[in-house]
Amino acid sequence: MAKVYLKDNDNEVKYYLIFTDMKSILPAKRMDDKSAYVIYNMPKNKIVKIVVAKLNDNEPQLSVIDYKIGNDNYIAMDFSPASLKDIKTELNNLD
Repeated sequence: MAKVYLKDNDNEVKYYLIFTDMKSILPAKRMDDKSAYVIYNMPKNKIVKIVVAKLNDNEPQLSVIDYKIGNDNYIAMDFSPASLKDIKTELNNLD
């Protein structure tokens, strides 16, 4: 089992890890030192999708990646501006 660390010290971030081979979504929890978000007890070698939405200066941003869980999982996401319609479309495509 592995931990997935998502580097971000922003308070207004929602991280979700989605298993691509089953209908399961896990939210990330903020670490006590507030340096990152973390998801515990992830099975190694699983392919997952990580979806992140946040506000930056009241503007929505989105980041989505496909990721294979390994031994060391320290991930920094790249965000792009996104309309609410873009975010909704991306979430609907997760089906």
